[in-house]
Amino acid sequence: MPSPTRSRLPAIPIALWFSVLFIYHQHTLQIPVWLNWFMITVGIVFVINSLDSLIRLYSANLGWSRDRLGDRGYYPLHFLLQLGLVGAYFFTPFEIQWVGLIVVAIYAAVYGLIFLRQRKLGALTQEIGT
Repeated sequence: MPSPTRSRLPAIPIALWFSVLFIYHQHTLQIPVWLNWFMITVGIVFVINSLDSLIRLYSANLGWSRDRLGDRGYYPLHFLLQLGLVGAYFFTPFEIQWVGLIVVAIYAAVYGLIFLRQRKLGALTQEIGT
């Protein structure tokens, strides 16, 4: 299991990348063609890396490990899963900003419930700890 610090590290360059894009967009700055292609390439690598991380995480939880499936089953399965996710995004009215909004709403609801039930959670964790 990766450490929490290790799993947050890829978020730092992604945040910087989107911050630069936002600044360029806000100020309507012209980007040279070569830099535009470089930024597109970096974006594609980030998307592939994110999909790969998600697929590996869920497949590990489902027990679809490389040891269990072997190379001949593991790699084609993960390739098809990644292709399927990209296809689902490309061929459906899937809007990434709505997914982000839903994720933020879920986080807000969870933190709100934790705040509202802080005493019950504290008592529960003390019971489990003893």
